[in-house]
Amino acid sequence: MQYFAQNVRNVVGLKLAYPESGSRGNYICGRFSSVYCGQLQVHRVSTPRSFGFINFASNIKVLEVRLDSSAARVLPSICGKTLAVLKLLDVPTNFAWHHFRYDTFDQPIVFHRLTILYIFFNTSGTDLTEGEVQSKVVSGAHNCDQLSFPALRELAINNCTPDCDLLYADLSFPALEKVKLLGYISYLRHCSTKDASDMHS
Repeated sequence: MQYFAQNVRNVVGLKLAYPESGSRGNYICGRFSSVYCGQLQVHRVSTPRSFGFINFASNIKVLEVRLDSSAARVLPSICGKTLAVLKLLDVPTNFAWHHFRYDTFDQPIVFHRLTILYIFFNTSGTDLTEGEVQSKVVSGAHNCDQLSFPALRELAINNCTPDCDLLYADLSFPALEKVKLLGYISYLRHCSTKDASDMHS
């Protein structure tokens, strides 16, 4: 990687599709990402990732990544204000949106420029009883991060969880044109417009 660091310095877009999974693939992707993390505007990696750096560039626009739920740092700090496209795969069910606060603790977390959001949860081994579902619904309605997507045009959720913060997000914007609900979507029946309005009142 030293060659790239010294001779290929102006990279602002990075796409890695490394076919080898496991620690080696993660290591290679991690080294490339670390070299350019402070300047990347586009970051697309199909290999499960753990991150050795603490934040992306403040002007990152496109982030597509497959998460590694066993990693110590699932995501580095990301400036949600500049993102236009966000696609997260293999998202753990306990995923939290605090990674997108960057340098602020304001509520709600506002993604001012985000037009496309895909979030695909990894729900393997998380079958819930009806009582557990109800408990998570109550917990999610009261403890989730408040999210706002004023420019969102396309939303896709796969294997939605009953305490998913997106179920309580403010999505009442005219820009939203396409919604894709894939996999397990039965938990949506537990959420209502009243829940969302109560959260943001």
